[in-house]
Amino acid sequence: MRPHPLCRISLADGVSITNLLIGFGAICLLTEPVVGGFDSHSLGARAILLGAIADGVDGLLARYGSDSQIGPVLDSVVDVVTFGVAPGLFVVTLATRSVEATGSRLLVIGLASAYVVGAIVRTAIYTTESAQTFRRGVPNTLGAVILAGAFLAGLTDPLALAVLAGIFAYLMVTETPYPGLRRIDAIGVGSVQTLAIILPPPVSRPLAGLLVIVAVAYLLGGPVLYRDRGIVK
Repeated sequence: MRPHPLCRISLADGVSITNLLIGFGAICLLTEPVVGGFDSHSLGARAILLGAIADGVDGLLARYGSDSQIGPVLDSVVDVVTFGVAPGLFVVTLATRSVEATGSRLLVIGLASAYVVGAIVRTAIYTTESAQTFRRGVPNTLGAVILAGAFLAGLTDPLALAVLAGIFAYLMVTETPYPGLRRIDAIGVGSVQTLAIILPPPVSRPLAGLLVIVAVAYLLGGPVLYRDRGIVK
């Protein structure tokens, strides 16, 4: 039997599939407290940041012609896994291993669930408004990067991370329009992000903190500072 014609995978699609495997890998890592002698949440946070880099590369390739008919939909499905489900599970598993009070655990689960729903809805908005100059709502990629980066920078309190996830659950479905980063800015942020992923904790912590500062600055100022730009994936 012949494969479906839409199964012809472009280079950008290959990166999207790699990102999907990264997101699934993060989920698998979080099922155990320690993996290969390393804290699974530290590895999971790095995997989420790596997924964000892959997402940027995917978008860059798509803009330069390495795209396919299924590319936009495939990218949206991957976003749900890597920047929706994986961060939500990250927060929940962190709480189940360190929070004893049942009420607190339920609160964390509720806020993490709200984050996942917000990420899925935001992805649906992103896909539906693909022709718009600005897409509404905070990108779920940004929310995932801030959650993972904050953990690597030293914010390990599951309740604090859950509250942060709950805030993003709302921000992702607001009407505030968000543009994409300029290429030069994306390269700079990606460089810091890469170092935060590959360097050991004593060195990577300040880099993760810097990444969070830059991401929060974009969160607060992006819609104003980037008004001259259209959305770039």
